Formats: sequence, structure tokens, C-alpha cells
Amino acid sequence: MGTAGITESEVRARVAWRVSGSGEGERGVKFIVDNGREGAVWQKARQLFGLLNETGMAQEELAETIVAINHMRRNRPQAPEEFISELADALVCNFQIIHNNGWWNELHEELKYSIGKLEKKIESANLNEGH
Repeated sequence: MGTAGITESEVRARVAWRVSGSGEGERGVKFIVDNGREGAVWQKARQLFGLLNETGMAQEELAETIVAINHMRRNRPQAPEEFISELADALVCNFQIIHNNGWWNELHEELKYSIGKLEKKIESANLNEGH
């Protein structure tokens, strides 16, 4: 067993997704999560606080991110910093849920699908501009 009650392979596991730019017909972003350190923290948090609290915190952090987005739309001076901070908190909470349920592959597939939808939307908008 490795750190915080997880196996050595889980500690060493890294999820590195190249959703685009890989030369395999995909475009977009590179997304990396280190399941070693973060995974140990997320698993320990679940042991201490439980799944119900984990999902409640994620919901709260997403709501705070929405408020920060509204502040940016109103051009409040500290809004960008607020947004980054709230988004980071929301990502940590949601990645904790993903990690503890083993949904990394599903998330990866959904990210690719979502980027594909955005590409189609952009292509459609470009076609409409030409008319």
C-alpha cells in the first residue's frame, strides 16, 4: 500500500489527456491531473467528510463560480481573480468526486465530445457569416 491507503499504482497513476494538438485529428487543450498527490488528498477527504458532504461542497463551489462569472459580466474590479479562485475550488471538489468514483475515462470522453460540439458550433457560425 502507498500513501493514504491507496495502492502504489494509484499513487503513480497520472491522467494526461491531449484533447487536441496531438496530430490525431483532435483539436483543443491539454488537460493534466496528477492522481498521485491529489488522488491521495481526495481519497482522504472522502474518508473524513463522506460522499454527501463531497457533493454538497462541489455544488456550493459551482454556485460561487456562477456568482464570480456574474461579477465579471458587471466588470467588477476583482472579478477575474475571484473567478479563478472559485473555479479552482470547484475543480478540486469535482475532481475529488471524479477520482473517488473512478470516472476519469468517462470525463475524458465527455471532454472530447464537448470540444467536438464546440468545433461544430464554430463551423456552423463560420458558414452562417458567409451568407
